[in-house]
Amino acid sequence: MKAIIIYNEIMEKGDSNGNIETSEKIEGGIYTGISYKTAAANVGEENILLYIPLNVSGKTYQERKADLQDKAVEWSNTQGEYTAWSYGELADISDFFETNARRYGLLQEFRENAIC
Repeated sequence: MKAIIIYNEIMEKGDSNGNIETSEKIEGGIYTGISYKTAAANVGEENILLYIPLNVSGKTYQERKADLQDKAVEWSNTQGEYTAWSYGELADISDFFETNARRYGLLQEFRENAIC
């Protein structure tokens, strides 16, 4: 399973006097085979800004459609927070949303809102 993850990377740097300087940097990308629990264990749950698994969940058609819409809204609201997306990552994300938008009758809506 792939997932979109954006997180704050906390870096600590010490000098020879024992002073520790902390800085933050926003990192992200598409990660394969990583659950939310694993990501939270690696970077700290409080540092995860966005976690969107690239799969559609739900038991019924309506639940899966609503899940896809929720993921699209979340992606749309946060895609500007991390600006270092590669063209390949953006193509994978766009492909995920376009393929599933066709499946659930959301293609026009997603295109109007620049999701895919």
